[in-house]
Amino acid sequence: MIHDSPFIIHGPQFRFHVYFTKRYIFAKLTGMINFDEFQKVDLRVAKILTAEKVEGSDKLVRLEVACPEPACGESVESVAGMALSTDATDLPALPTGQADVRQIVAGIGKAYEPENLIGKEIIIVANLEPRQFTLRQSSGQVVLESNGMLLAARDADGLPILIAPERLAPEGTKIS
Repeated sequence: MIHDSPFIIHGPQFRFHVYFTKRYIFAKLTGMINFDEFQKVDLRVAKILTAEKVEGSDKLVRLEVACPEPACGESVESVAGMALSTDATDLPALPTGQADVRQIVAGIGKAYEPENLIGKEIIIVANLEPRQFTLRQSSGQVVLESNGMLLAARDADGLPILIAPERLAPEGTKIS
């Protein structure tokens, strides 16, 4: 059992006192996050629309996934930076159309053929900051941006296994 009693680190090598709790140190040592941090992760159902191997890479696959309204990673509060109103006319419009399709670059090419992925539902982290991949191809350097992350486990051989809903779920459904 971890008690939340505080202790202070001090000594001649410190110019100030550092205040910690045992729970804080336990969380840092074990990599645990608290529930509030976990709630920030926006997991959504997405449908794979297109998939293609990335030239110059054995394992990278470029996916376009559909994640319709409410726009993945967006809430009314985050779009406008304001609290919810009871009057729907006061609310901003959520992004639609092309904002519903996002590109995800994933290292699943050794386990999956791109043509077999089209139409599959997967679980993605929708509010992850975009990440850029710089690749060398026959045409020169290419930069691909990934706007999310798909969830996958690993089998005994280290190959990815996509995490998917057990039954069909509407695209954009929030995982809770």
